[in-house]
Amino acid sequence: MKSKLISIVVLVLALVGLFAVVQQLSDKPLGNELLETVSVQCNVAESCKARLSDNSEVVFAVKPAMLRPLEPLSISVGTSLQGVQVASVRFTGTTMDMGLQPVELTLQSEGKFTGEGMITFCTTGSAMVWVAEVALQGSDGIRRVLFELGHPDLA
Repeated sequence: MKSKLISIVVLVLALVGLFAVVQQLSDKPLGNELLETVSVQCNVAESCKARLSDNSEVVFAVKPAMLRPLEPLSISVGTSLQGVQVASVRFTGTTMDMGLQPVELTLQSEGKFTGEGMITFCTTGSAMVWVAEVALQGSDGIRRVLFELGHPDLA
């Protein structure tokens, strides 16, 4: 009876140990804590750049440069920040939240993401200043960059 109890204890300890090893070997889960937010103004006719607190860079580009409602936008985000696993972009207005869902970008290579999105109609028309809210998510958390998009003819 005593040896059976010892066998069960050893089996349980082995399973707990195996579980711990599997957890260590698996990818770290994505962090949900907002670590920082950076805001920059940019000319949409050029790539927009922002520098994070750790001195890494985030580059945002959108084509075509003239943002028109409900027309497809080709979006690219690049970053030198290490460990970014997920990137998304959400377009909002500076004077009103347009209620658009984030566009999940596709990882192309380390630190390079692309996707397609659009802006919606706005009652202020072409006077609306759009913000591209880029979220970069890694195992340590989320970094958010707000790119205030000016029209190319205003730069």
